Order: sequence, then structure tokens, then C-alpha cells
Amino acid sequence: MLDAIALLIYLLMGLFLRVIWISSQQMLKGRRILSYKDKILVIIVLVIIFAFSSYVIPSFSIFS
Repeated sequence: MLDAIALLIYLLMGLFLRVIWISSQQMLKGRRILSYKDKILVIIVLVIIFAFSSYVIPSFSIFS
């Protein structure tokens, strides 16, 4: 169960990094940095990561 939660967190981190990458590419093209929906997504992902990382990552098998 803990491994599944940790895997979910790492997938969300990857999604967050993808949003940052897409927004940086759009910024280079001169578009808006993030749309309203992307900002909500980033906030949700950050809240989930910070809520669970202090609990899950120390008990995840790679870091123990």
C-alpha cells in the first residue's frame, strides 16, 4: 500500500515537471505562461506532494 502511494506521488511529480516544461516552452513562444486550469492542477499536485512526502518517502524502500 505504501509503495502504491509513493508511486502515485512520483507520477504526480512527473506530471508537475511536465506542466513546468510545457509552460516554459509556451513562455519562450510568447504565450501565456499557465492557463487557469493548469494553475489549479499545479496547486493540487503541490499540496498532495507536500502532504504525503514527509510520511511516505522515508518509508519507501529505495530511501530506507
